Amino acid sequence: MNDLFGNPVIQTEKNPGDPDRRYRKARGYAAPPGSGPAGETCATCKHSYLHHRSGSKNWYKCALVKPTRGAATDLRLKWAACSRWEKAEEKIKGRT
Repeated sequence: MNDLFGNPVIQTEKNPGDPDRRYRKARGYAAPPGSGPAGETCATCKHSYLHHRSGSKNWYKCALVKPTRGAATDLRLKWAACSRWEKAEEKIKGRT
């Protein structure tokens, strides 16, 4: 593809069509994802909770990390557990 002047356009974004690209940097975790017990995920951790905001928007967060008002500290429940993982006492509604 060329620009208006006939020069080739260089794509700078790594994955332009990836809808989950904002979650690639795991800043909402107390430790790197995957450093915890094998076979466990954030969905089974006692530190994950559903953060409610006004309206119908809700996100999962980690209680060990200070939450922000952005996607940077959101959890992906399907990601592998971190080394701070602890077994949840009961299942919270909405967890997968």
